Amino acid sequence: MDIMIRISLALRLTALFALPAGILTAVILQRSPAIVLVFALAMIFVRPLVLRVTKSRPPAWPSLNRFATHFTVLAIFGGILFVTFAGIGTLFTGIDLRNQLTGTDFAIVLIWAAIGAACHALSIRLMSDTVEAGMYEMRLGPFGRGPFGFGDEPTPPADQEGEIIEGEVIDPDEQERQKR
Repeated sequence: MDIMIRISLALRLTALFALPAGILTAVILQRSPAIVLVFALAMIFVRPLVLRVTKSRPPAWPSLNRFATHFTVLAIFGGILFVTFAGIGTLFTGIDLRNQLTGTDFAIVLIWAAIGAACHALSIRLMSDTVEAGMYEMRLGPFGRGPFGFGDEPTPPADQEGEIIEGEVIDPDEQERQKR
């Protein structure tokens, strides 16, 4: 179960790096800087859509104000990344960015948004499966016999082994020895 949690966290981290990796791809392919806005728009819709698909009771859609805030933050972050990556790229080679968005730009956005969505959906599914397995194990216990069940044979009732007086088990053989 521990490995499932680690895989889920690694997938969630991969989903977080979908935006920077997509912007890096756009810089390497010398695409238009306007792709940053398209990336920001795509990435704000990825999480709510994934939650709609993977959860049985998804949360409500975020408000328009929240979408606008997330769009602004992602656009600023993406712009900073784009300028940084383009600046580093110009140190090693000449970069000639395009002036307009084309189908290639939208394909880049679609590919990286799909990768981010898939990683996010898999991490949510793994975590929910891990939680369900943990709850099942808590109910049945480590050996399938309740929370404190150890051993293969069921324990006999207290009446067959001896008397129970105030929480003490008195063995019938020991009672015979004490009487003699």
